[in-house]
Amino acid sequence: MNRPLQIKEEIKRLKHMIQQLEQELSSIQLGCDHEYQNSPLSKTCPLCQHSESLYY
Repeated sequence: MNRPLQIKEEIKRLKHMIQQLEQELSSIQLGCDHEYQNSPLSKTCPLCQHSESLYY
């Protein structure tokens, strides 16, 4: 197999993996009892890494 095709297949595989990991992270964040830590511009939960902007 030539290199460009290998690269395309690897990109396809990695995009699928990213999609699965994003779904897993979303599930974790939805089930988390957030314990936010505030910074001047955002708040972040150290348990699940959910972050919200405080800047309006």
